[in-house]
Amino acid sequence: MKRITRYVTILLLTLAGVSANAQEGEVINVDRTVGLGYAGQTETVDFTAAKTYLGVEAVDYDMLRIVNPDGSTISDYAPFDGWFTREGVAETWGANTFTCVKFFEAIPDGQYTICDMNNPAEGDVCTVKWALEANAKTYTYTINVKYVAAAAVEMTVTDLGISTSVEFDVSEASYTEKTASITDEQVAAICTRLGLQSLSEAKVFGYNPTTQELVGSYAGYDGWRNADGDFANWAGNSTVPVCVKYDDGKTFYCYNIAGCEPQTIKTYWAVANETEAVLIEIDFVYTSTEPETPALTILDKVIVGSVSYDVSEPSYTEKIVTLSSEDVSTICSSLGLTYPGQAKVYGYNPTTKELISNYVGYDGWRNTDGDFASWAGNNTVPACVKYGDGQKFYCYNIAGCEPQTIKTYWAMANDTKAMLIEIDFTYVDSQALAVSAPVSVQPQSANVYDLQGRRVANGQLKKGLYIVGGRLIMK
Repeated sequence: MKRITRYVTILLLTLAGVSANAQEGEVINVDRTVGLGYAGQTETVDFTAAKTYLGVEAVDYDMLRIVNPDGSTISDYAPFDGWFTREGVAETWGANTFTCVKFFEAIPDGQYTICDMNNPAEGDVCTVKWALEANAKTYTYTINVKYVAAAAVEMTVTDLGISTSVEFDVSEASYTEKTASITDEQVAAICTRLGLQSLSEAKVFGYNPTTQELVGSYAGYDGWRNADGDFANWAGNSTVPVCVKYDDGKTFYCYNIAGCEPQTIKTYWAVANETEAVLIEIDFVYTSTEPETPALTILDKVIVGSVSYDVSEPSYTEKIVTLSSEDVSTICSSLGLTYPGQAKVYGYNPTTKELISNYVGYDGWRNTDGDFASWAGNNTVPACVKYGDGQKFYCYNIAGCEPQTIKTYWAMANDTKAMLIEIDFTYVDSQALAVSAPVSVQPQSANVYDLQGRRVANGQLKKGLYIVGGRLIMK
C-alpha cells in the first residue's frame, strides 16, 4: 500500500508540472533600492552546484523553468519576460506585475537583471523562483528581492549659481525634445570647484529642491519631475509635467507635457567629487503665445454636415465628413475667396460663441457641449472633429458613449468675417433602437439624417429609417 501511495504521489506531482526528484537549490537575497523602476540592476549566479546535482557539463535555455508559488513549472517563459506579481506568480507585463527577474539572461554566463514597476515601497519583498531541469532532476533558485531605501548621500551641496533654461509653449505636442546647455565657462567653474579635469570624472546625483536632498537612485524616474521640481514617477500628465535627462553634464535633454499652464519649474542635477556636489539648475519654462483672435463678424449662414457612430463602435474609428460642392461654393462666395485653402481657420466654442486661434493643442477633441477640450480618452471628451482641407473633416469617436448629438464647429474666415461649419456628431445605439418601435417622422422635423450620417432635406424623404436628434424614426 505504501508503494502504491508513493507511485500515485509521483504521478500527481508529474501531472502538476512538479518534478518528483527536486532539490530546493539555492536562496539568493537581493536588495533593490526603491524608485529605480525600469533601471536594470545586474546580479550574478554561480551554476556550479546546479550542474553537479543535475549531472550536466553546461546549462542551456531548454533546462530553464519558471516555478510558481503552487509548485507548478512553466517551460515557455518567453511571454512573461521575467515579470512576476507581488506574490511571485509569473505574469505578463501590466497592471499586476511588480518585480522582473530576467533569469534567462543568466544562461550561460551567470549574469541576470532585475527591474520593477508599480512603485514598490520600502520593506516590500517579492520572492520569485526559477529552476533548471535535466536528467529527471530539478534544481531551484529562490530569489528574494527586498526593496530598501536609498542610502543617504553625505556630502556638501554647493550652489554656484550655474543655471540654464528651456522653453516650451503650452500648445506644443507632448514629449517634444529640446536641449538645454550650460556654457564652457560654467563647466570650467564647476570643474575648478570640484578639482576635476572634466565633467566625465564627476559622480552624478539628482536633487529634490523641496527636501534639499541628493538623489542617488534617480534612474527609475527617467528625468521626470513634479511641479515642485522633485523627481516623480512618470504619469504622462500635468501632475508630472517636466522631464530633464542628464547627458554629459553640459547638455540636458528636455521633454514636455502639452496643455500645462504657463509656469516656471526649477529642476536640478548635481555633479560631485567624493565630498562635494555642485548644483546645475535647469529652469523649465512653459509659456503661452496665444495669438490674439481678431474681432470678426460671424455670418448668419451656417454650413451643416454630420457624422454618425454607433455606441458600440471601437474608439477612434475614423470617418470623414465631406462638404458638398454647393457648400464649398457658398463659403468661398460669402468670404470672397477663390478656393477654401485661402481661408483662415479658427475653432469655435458654441457655449461662449468665441473663435479660437490656439486650437492646435486640442487636436479636434470636444466635450459634450461641443467646446474644445483637452483629450482625455473617455466619454467626458467624446467627440473629435479635425479640420482637413476646408472640404473634408476627420472624425473620431469614443466607444460606449450614450446616444446623443454633439454640435461641433469650425470657422473659415477672411480678414473681417467668418462662416461657421457645423458638424453634428451623433451617437446612436442600434441595439436599443432595434427593440423599440420606430417613431414616424413629422414633416416639420429638422436636421434629419440617413443611417450613413448624411443630412436629408424633409422634402426628399422616402420611406425608410432616419435619425433625428439621436433617435431612430420611420417615414
